[in-house]
Amino acid sequence: MRKKARFSSLPTASGAIARAAYGRALEARLEVEPLLKSSSLTPQQIKNSQVRMPVKNQIRFLSLVAKELPDPFLGIHLAEGIELREMGLPYYVIASSETLGDALRRLARYSGLTNEGVRITCHEGKDITVKFEYVGVSRLSDHHQILSTRTDSLCGACPETMTSSTRMANIDIALPRRCRC
Repeated sequence: MRKKARFSSLPTASGAIARAAYGRALEARLEVEPLLKSSSLTPQQIKNSQVRMPVKNQIRFLSLVAKELPDPFLGIHLAEGIELREMGLPYYVIASSETLGDALRRLARYSGLTNEGVRITCHEGKDITVKFEYVGVSRLSDHHQILSTRTDSLCGACPETMTSSTRMANIDIALPRRCRC
């Protein structure tokens, strides 16, 4: 007997970055309806910030908007313009932390609530390492959009938690060797 796939097995996200891309597409006067339809998204999903959306649909929508603009770095450009408080829970988890280490540990713990398609882990040793991994979606389907946004937002939010004695010495971003970017 074949098991039926459970809907809860599809990773979902709050959709904040898709909504930002929608706003950018409207500003550029793109025809958004066909882009939404090709992404299996509806105007109602995009316009209601309380509605979660499948991560793969969000990724598809960002890719289509990036292609139409054209803007291969759309995720980074959107993150630069996002008010950090609009990130919701991840921002408040970071901002309420007393130290950078606490902020990163808390982010790793709670980030799955806003985007089930990205797992964040934090390892502390001589350096603090934050690792982003895709869950339930192909990394190659993203074209750097979601992780670019997450990384940029993280870099923007963390300095707000640092005291004057804390110094961020380096931010290194590495992709796995098997990545064909």
